[in-house]
Amino acid sequence: MKKFVAAFLFILLSLTFSGCTADASGRVAELISADRSTVLGSGAEVSLKFSGDTAALTIKSRDETTAIQGRYIADDDNFVIFVPEIGQNYCFSYTPRGNELELGYDGSSIVLRSDEISDNALIE
Repeated sequence: MKKFVAAFLFILLSLTFSGCTADASGRVAELISADRSTVLGSGAEVSLKFSGDTAALTIKSRDETTAIQGRYIADDDNFVIFVPEIGQNYCFSYTPRGNELELGYDGSSIVLRSDEISDNALIE
């Protein structure tokens, strides 16, 4: 019986500590919870999407599209997108405000809105 209990506890602990997912909570969970986008006054479209451990910031202006895409890490104030293919990392500050997200980079900022509410935002 003791061997059975010891084996069961070993398996239980192995399963508990072998998970590869990180628990995102608080501001980080709010950051990655929805796709966000906006259209700037110039007509350029900016979108931010998170999927698993990757983030993609895409900017479309007329016929050109630029994307910063790669693995990311985040804390309560900033997130970094790593793009090893070009040897560059991009650090963004962010402030979630419900359905809006203020995204800052190099002293400038824009406000992105959740895609889910973009139709409602146009009505108001």
